[in-house]
Amino acid sequence: MLSIVIMAAGESRRFEGCKLLAHVDGVSMLHRTTMVARELVDSPMQIFAVTGAWHEEIQQAQDRGEIVDVSLFYNPDWEQGLGNSIAFAVKQLPDETDQLLILLADQVAIKPEELEHLSKTAEGSDIACAIYSGKRGVPAVFSRKVFPMLSELKGDRGAKDLLNRDDLKVALLPMDSAAIDIDTEDELHSFQGAMQI
Repeated sequence: MLSIVIMAAGESRRFEGCKLLAHVDGVSMLHRTTMVARELVDSPMQIFAVTGAWHEEIQQAQDRGEIVDVSLFYNPDWEQGLGNSIAFAVKQLPDETDQLLILLADQVAIKPEELEHLSKTAEGSDIACAIYSGKRGVPAVFSRKVFPMLSELKGDRGAKDLLNRDDLKVALLPMDSAAIDIDTEDELHSFQGAMQI
């Protein structure tokens, strides 16, 4: 079974407020990412978001019905970085998970068909990841074999080291859309303006 984890624990220091609740095309950024993920799985029970700094605000938005089809995992140690949040998430996954897709909540340009292609690219590999701007990165799909390594991650590098390991079979998928993530309000306005062209 494929499980999808959306990373949404950071404090968005460069954004004025909780960027995950900022609206993109009429819905919150986190809801938009969840809806993209939803097209890949049979059940919303397969989609999870790791929250941290803004958990309370995100929980309230979910209670209001502004974010649906995702279960929230609150990581109390979110300040320890992306690697820590990934490790935390892996330990919460349903036992039947044999493939894990990790993506960032602020990668707002990614389309469902790109994630579906990535999932198919992962067949027969330990990992399949996007490649953009000359580097490997998320979104990435991990096989069960890699779960123990993910569960030991620490710090803020996330899973980057795993994506570049020679002893793992890593399939690459060019995905320019993954290079777009929103860190500031100006970036959000620019992205929204480009969508209207």
